[in-house]
Amino acid sequence: MQSIEFYAALTKAVREGLAQVLGSETARAVDFYIDPSIAVRDISKYTNMLEKVFGEGSKILETKIAERLFANLNLTLVKKDGYRLPNYVEEAKSRSS
Repeated sequence: MQSIEFYAALTKAVREGLAQVLGSETARAVDFYIDPSIAVRDISKYTNMLEKVFGEGSKILETKIAERLFANLNLTLVKKDGYRLPNYVEEAKSRSS
């Protein structure tokens, strides 16, 4: 899969994951303050920004974003202890290429 397609899937997953957990209106507000394109450029930075805003609740968002990413790429997500969103993004990227 081309990286443009992967990053489009990642951006979509970010928006879908936020909307599923927070609702569409709140997700749009989060998009305003934490641009989803940051996730494409630097997933660790995006994850850190989520954590600054949502604290421990960011882990729920990360899990939902990972689930949406794998679904968008037609991959099966296997949750792993100690994995955070950057780990899942790397795994999805390597499995989709």
